[in-house]
Amino acid sequence: MSELKQESLQSIDSPGQVTPGIEPDWTHHEEIRARRKIDSSVLPLLYLGLLVFQLDRMNLASALTGGFAKDIGVNQDTINLGNQLMFLGIVILEIPSNMLLQKFGNQIGPRKYISSQVILFGFVATMQVFLVDRKGFLASRMMLGLAEAGYIPGACYTLSTWYTKKELAKRIAIFFFGMFSGNALSPILASGILKLEGERGLRGWQWLFLVEGVFTIFVGLSLLFLLPGSPDTPDPLLSPGLIRFKGSEKNIIQRRLEIDDKEKRGGAQGMRIPPKLVWKTVLHWKRWPHFLSSFAVFSTWSPLTTYTPTIIMNLGFNRIQANALAAVGASLALVVVFIFAYISDKTNKRGFSVIGAQFCYLIVLVVARTAHPHVGKWSRWGLWTAVNSFAVGYHPVNNSWVQLNCREPGERSISIAMWVMLSISGLMVGTQYYRGNDTPFLSDVTPEDVEPRFFAPISEEVDDHAGAGKRHAAMGGKNRLGLSTRVATDTQTMFDVVIVGAGLSGLQAAYSAQQAGLSVAVVEARDRVGGKTWSVPLASGRGVADLGAAWINENTQTRMAKYVKKFKLPTVAQRLVGTAVMQLADSSRVEFPFGIIPESSFSSVQFSVEEKENLEKIRDHIQAVSLKREAPRREDDEISLDQYVRSLGALSKTVEMINLWARVMHGVDSSQESAAFFIDYCRRNGGLFSIRADDQTGGNYQRFHGGTQQIANGIANLIGESNIHLSTPVAAIENHQTHVVVITSRNQRFLGRKAIISVPSAMLRDLNISPLLPQRVREVTDSSKLGHYNKVILYYDRPWWRDLGFNGFFMSYKGPVCVARDTSVDETQSFALTCFVNGKFGEDWSKLYAHERRQVVVKQSYLLLMFQFGDYQAPIHKTYPTPAIRFRRLQKPLYSLRRKEFYMMDSQDSKADSQSASKQAADATPFDLDQAGFQKSLSFVQEVRVSLASFNSFANISLSLLTCQDRYQTSEPAKYSTFLSVLQETNVTPMESEEKWQATRAEKQAEARMKLAELFKGHEDLLEKLDAFLPPPSTPAGNQ
Repeated sequence: MSELKQESLQSIDSPGQVTPGIEPDWTHHEEIRARRKIDSSVLPLLYLGLLVFQLDRMNLASALTGGFAKDIGVNQDTINLGNQLMFLGIVILEIPSNMLLQKFGNQIGPRKYISSQVILFGFVATMQVFLVDRKGFLASRMMLGLAEAGYIPGACYTLSTWYTKKELAKRIAIFFFGMFSGNALSPILASGILKLEGERGLRGWQWLFLVEGVFTIFVGLSLLFLLPGSPDTPDPLLSPGLIRFKGSEKNIIQRRLEIDDKEKRGGAQGMRIPPKLVWKTVLHWKRWPHFLSSFAVFSTWSPLTTYTPTIIMNLGFNRIQANALAAVGASLALVVVFIFAYISDKTNKRGFSVIGAQFCYLIVLVVARTAHPHVGKWSRWGLWTAVNSFAVGYHPVNNSWVQLNCREPGERSISIAMWVMLSISGLMVGTQYYRGNDTPFLSDVTPEDVEPRFFAPISEEVDDHAGAGKRHAAMGGKNRLGLSTRVATDTQTMFDVVIVGAGLSGLQAAYSAQQAGLSVAVVEARDRVGGKTWSVPLASGRGVADLGAAWINENTQTRMAKYVKKFKLPTVAQRLVGTAVMQLADSSRVEFPFGIIPESSFSSVQFSVEEKENLEKIRDHIQAVSLKREAPRREDDEISLDQYVRSLGALSKTVEMINLWARVMHGVDSSQESAAFFIDYCRRNGGLFSIRADDQTGGNYQRFHGGTQQIANGIANLIGESNIHLSTPVAAIENHQTHVVVITSRNQRFLGRKAIISVPSAMLRDLNISPLLPQRVREVTDSSKLGHYNKVILYYDRPWWRDLGFNGFFMSYKGPVCVARDTSVDETQSFALTCFVNGKFGEDWSKLYAHERRQVVVKQSYLLLMFQFGDYQAPIHKTYPTPAIRFRRLQKPLYSLRRKEFYMMDSQDSKADSQSASKQAADATPFDLDQAGFQKSLSFVQEVRVSLASFNSFANISLSLLTCQDRYQTSEPAKYSTFLSVLQETNVTPMESEEKWQATRAEKQAEARMKLAELFKGHEDLLEKLDAFLPPPSTPAGNQ
């Protein structure tokens, strides 16, 4: 080693041998200018080529987080084998590729050879879009390796033909920054590209291969046209407007290389490497310490290049976060490489720098191995980031050390190829370090160590024997990297039970089976668990939006209550105080005190005595029938709910109300569902009252701070994520008597002794089940239809409707919102109105542009929860605050299709969906007022509402105001203006003392009464309205 070190120091420290008869005839400044042109042309282009070279190798790691393994039917061991074949291809052609570059340098030169190579491996990378099975995957990895073989040594050799020995080390380090930049850039690009999931019918990983492959081809073409040819002919093919080398600069470039090393004459052209020189270089023992150290270090780094995003995802992050976080370690590696390259150049001690870098890497490996089981999620991520940061810090310095120890270009070219071959061999060996059957050692991993919201749908491997699923579930389903250890593709594994669907019922079935000692596999088409429960974090950080089912009652839903206690989930009770609102079909609105059952509080304005009794009679009948244990009568399944209630003598307003119930519950009108279905639905949920009530007896009693999906996530953690296969749509189910085969749309197969199908009845039509299901089941499936069920959630900075005395509950016969509720969580300052746009309303509403959907829902909520007196509208209607809106469109709930299930709009999103409609929408939608303006307007509305609190009904208000408006607004505008001014003079700001407020209000009302009596003198019809408009001060407050 001392001899090796001595030779290397002599090569670096001593000046280059001056070739006899050649003396420099240029100034130092001229040489720097010529070298800068090389630095700004040759080096950046080769750097860019190495960057895409690494992107095309690394993007498989990100593709795995996007469901690639499951989609094409490969497991973790097959992924390892594919990478091994890729590296084998590189090793096979590494030296031959470099020898071809040397031999045919005169004919083609580095420019054409290297650019053709980049275009070739870019094409192979792009074609990975079409992968569908294991054979194609293995073939593509082998072809990618063969195509990439020789690029690194070829580019390094090309750099050595442009730079002197003293300049080369730093340029080699910069060149290898392309590799580390590719490592850093790959997960960052993937985190964005994977969001294209489902666009144009392509999976996210297909977009990843397509975008990065096409970019690689573009870089190859850029190399062809922009890369300088050689020191003899340095001008690129496209020289106009780009860097051009003057005649004197060409002379400087050539002659300074000849002074440095006479063997560099002619650059990369005209040189031939004899087999004798190859053999001599290979047997040179002083080169082998370089080669073997690279082999050893690269073998430990190899699995990290493939599995780092997956490792991070399985620590508890989603796929987008995992890819973004994976970029941190690769980015820090750039800094580490620069530091050691700088130390190397500064001290001229290459050996010291290489050994120091490797020692640092060894330390972080030991720390990671020791500390990993004892720290939390973020600390584990920090450990993996440190490992990735120091893995290859020595790499460029070691490369330049090898080159500087070579005495001639031919020896240098072969040494680089050998060094790359041994490095690639290390990568090839390292691909098998992490295998699917590794025994997990993280036995102390608990569900709390992994955030329950995210479940990695990739790099999961099926074990080779039955019952292994139980072992993996018990051990956390992870190998020593924290990877999920199941890819749902091994046709030889026999599970006890295969469950189709990861909704609450499917997850409960899987958990119960596991508790009975059975091995399970849960297959789910979506990329999440929970089915109809779906909670999405709010951008504000104030909790979550429940886009799916939101309410629960621990008193009546005992099985759910057990999980609430088990997972310690905090709940919030539904708000039961305040005024409720009903909008009738003619757009008129009426208020009533909010009640547990709304119609119990209806006034004579909404229903006459006869109509109210009729509604209660029909309602009580349905309640009584739904409480019976036996199933509904068959004849009730042959008529619609509308026909059923009419047969019971329902009046028109009762029919309207029951139609509203059907829309709210099932997203259809009462004429579109059978009476038996409605009754049976009520029966299975504790009766009609239990479904509709908001108190402790009803289903709308409680909500969760963190969303309903927490229950599904918690059960999934108990099952073990290694047993849950997300983004795996099922296409067919075959019953083979002795076992069942569940076949996915990607031709993956699950074998089970039994299968449980836990999907909505209407979705069974999408499955090819053989033999056919029983006739009675097929009848239910064929007759089941999906309703239009849309959920819109409006988020505000404050619950303004409460300030006005409203509960937040309103229902409407006119639509588009048929029912709305206050779904605020005060503890998290998340104030929201959840609106349901269902049935025919939902169908029509879904056809609008997004900005129109937003506009009509927001407007309706304001008009109903603020106030509107006939045609008279308070100024507040011009000053709406802008809410953040989330809505879920479920015209056809997803099972086998992939698309976005909800949309997000917020106050920053002012652009309309349609360019042509943007101006119209801006004019029609007054949603841009600042917060101060809103508070001022809100104060005005509150004062007006207080002053008008004594009105007997809004019908009288509308009549009096309209009468005044019709009579005076045009003929006597001054009188009409005075009328409005007097009205506003009755505003009384709420006071701390109720008695003082009542006295002040009575005094102002008395003054207003006198002014209006004088104003309307001689108009008896208007004066008659004054008792309702401004009652005498003697009227008891309780009657107001």
